[in-house]
Amino acid sequence: MEYDETQVRDAIAAVRVGGQTPPRLVYEALVSLTSGRSLELPVATMTKADGHVHWRVLALVGDALVSVHGEHEGVEWTFGSEPDDSRQGVLREARVVRLDEVVACHVTGTEAAPTYGFQTASLYEWIPSWAISLRDGSRIEIPQTDRTHDVAASIAAKLRARLAG
Repeated sequence: MEYDETQVRDAIAAVRVGGQTPPRLVYEALVSLTSGRSLELPVATMTKADGHVHWRVLALVGDALVSVHGEHEGVEWTFGSEPDDSRQGVLREARVVRLDEVVACHVTGTEAAPTYGFQTASLYEWIPSWAISLRDGSRIEIPQTDRTHDVAASIAAKLRARLAG
């Protein structure tokens, strides 16, 4: 089954609360939208920059890659244990990309996994970030955390396998 951007935006619009887009509900909407049709459960990642937490939810569905990107002010959190202020999420982008538009999926570098308040960064390995390059020259970044690395790496591996033929 194919998905277009309208279907994704409709699913997201259905979970808006007071003009905001709660990240957890976006994730749950995509799980529902892709239920039984996705090669992987959607993966959620978060990074913090300039006082904002940027989050992305990705799902590989049939012949398409669904990508939703948003941000909110506040502390980093994990899906399922987000603070009350995570409801202040703002949607930045929702895309559905056909896999034949993907030209490369590659490691872009490494970043430290969040320490969740502990001063023990050595407990976490440095792990790669991925980027998906599209035929039109744009890229979809996939930042990593220790909790999402395996699933995002699996999505990347499936994309690479499809690109290889």
